[in-house]
Amino acid sequence: MLRYLETLADAALTKRIDLERQLATPGQRRDQHKGSLLARLRLARAKAAKATAWYDDLALLRRWLREDSLSVAGPDYATRRALLDFVVAQVQARVPLAPPGVKEVCQSLQFQRETLLAFVKPWDEALAALAVQAEVPVATVRELLWVQTRSQKSSRRWQRAAAWRQQLRGRYHALSVAVAALAQQVVRASRVAENLNSRLRCYFFCAGSWVRAIGRCCSSF
Repeated sequence: MLRYLETLADAALTKRIDLERQLATPGQRRDQHKGSLLARLRLARAKAAKATAWYDDLALLRRWLREDSLSVAGPDYATRRALLDFVVAQVQARVPLAPPGVKEVCQSLQFQRETLLAFVKPWDEALAALAVQAEVPVATVRELLWVQTRSQKSSRRWQRAAAWRQQLRGRYHALSVAVAALAQQVVRASRVAENLNSRLRCYFFCAGSWVRAIGRCCSSF
């Protein structure tokens, strides 16, 4: 859907730039059609702004879904569920603008919501248990997890890490190690599926090759 909206936005921006170029090019043809070009340019600018806003909105919603609702380093179950419902509702509101199939994707997200968030409740319990063991608020554990999942190149990661290191002092290292070890225990369904698919792909390819070979042999008789 984002690729579709990006294509619409690019086409609208290209049209706007082309009309602006025509208006900026002096000549008899420009002067004769100036009124028409101005009217078309107003429409093109409005269309480009709208298409760009659609794309920006959907890109933000996808980021919320990926980095907050379905990520390991995210909020608690109730917040994730509310955010997922909000994202689906916002996407549904834009279904008339999207390519075919988006309505079905939204329905699938709604029907599979509990399955998608199945890892969250045990994860919340594990984080709470670690917080009790370390004698710190569970929010602190979540914050350290968030810090560890940021890019090594992120300045925010190192700023937040430095702040927590100063606040926790001698407990920082042990708690960070415990959080990292706990995060390794979370099984992401997508990783399992991708791993299985990568192992089976070669067998599917071999099987397909044998089927094609047998088919060629049979057709020769």
